[in-house]
Amino acid sequence: MADPRLAELAARHGVSLDYYDIAGRQHVASDSTLRALLAAMHVEAADAAAVERSIAAHERARWLPCLASAVVAWRAAHGTEVRVRIPDAAGARTLSWRVDDEQGAAHDGTFVPNELPVLEWGTVDGLKVIARRLVLPATLPLGYHRLTVGDGGATVGMADLIVAPERCFVPPVLASGERIWGPAVQLYSVRSARDWGMGDLTDLAAVAEQWARRGADLVGVNPLHALHPERPANASPYSPSSRLFRNAMYLDVEAIEDYAECEEAQALVRAASFQAELARLRESDLVDYPGVAAAKG
Repeated sequence: MADPRLAELAARHGVSLDYYDIAGRQHVASDSTLRALLAAMHVEAADAAAVERSIAAHERARWLPCLASAVVAWRAAHGTEVRVRIPDAAGARTLSWRVDDEQGAAHDGTFVPNELPVLEWGTVDGLKVIARRLVLPATLPLGYHRLTVGDGGATVGMADLIVAPERCFVPPVLASGERIWGPAVQLYSVRSARDWGMGDLTDLAAVAEQWARRGADLVGVNPLHALHPERPANASPYSPSSRLFRNAMYLDVEAIEDYAECEEAQALVRAASFQAELARLRESDLVDYPGVAAAKG
């Protein structure tokens, strides 16, 4: 069992204290593991004194800033809710807020902390601080803005304010109650006479065209994010290495413009040995990911 205060510090910084493996066995993180993880996060935890200092620092960071450095708020019909932390001694003062939106427009107003709903409160270094709910106008635009809270001429809080919609975009056809349909395909499993051992983006275009002729509205696909090019056998589409890039394995090499301009590449593909390898990849009952990666690499 981990030192309770060390475990508290780790939990405060988002470190899981245990996990269960596929067989249902619980694995509890050791003190040395927790200290190593905290050190990697630049949190002092080398001994009991360091742990206490770090817990106190975390408590101050939690309560003393008026605003978090970045605030995500949902724009609702009643307004955009933001958590503000105000010392109890300043609860009767009239404070100001200002939002400079990403289009350059300014929105401002005032509030009295004691008139706002209480969310929770805490005491840090003998100072009682109350977290309250501040509701900004519903007219704030969606986007990335800058929120400032002031007390007279002094700035007491500043944050990046991200105003997001309450729900995802709903296409008008669905919002009106109509139904749409289409196939869901795992692109890697779509096979054709011309692929290199797994479905690619040219196959996806063909699937879309085929189903469009049948009146379908969409084609659902598995995630196409980048995986691990150096480990092609680790092919789960649900374990990406990055969601910023696409999986190069889905490229149709012969459809790339540079391929059409490179006689050396074309000669390599036309070679009898390469064609034999492509035939083997196409005939495989299962996708040979390392083989496809070698062919496309």
